[in-house]
Amino acid sequence: IGYVSAFPFLLQVLDASTSMNELKHILQQLGDADGMWSDYGLRSLAKNDALYGTEEDYWRGSIWMNMNYLAVKALYDYREQYKAMEVTPETQEM
Repeated sequence: IGYVSAFPFLLQVLDASTSMNELKHILQQLGDADGMWSDYGLRSLAKNDALYGTEEDYWRGSIWMNMNYLAVKALYDYREQYKAMEVTPETQEM
């Protein structure tokens, strides 16, 4: 897994109300220390991928600040969407 696999999340094209399983799967992959997660940000390619750190290292493990910004923004925005789904007119009447 790498940034390409995370693009639906990073670019927020998944509908929070209907894509819960996809979001959970992507978040598990992003948070895996043997995968994309590191102490310094998300790697461009998972640490457990066979191509990680081989040959030119440009897209094979480096941390890209712009992609990490998209991840933080997506986390924030999806969190806001879930909070909004919890407080709906139907739940307010209960």
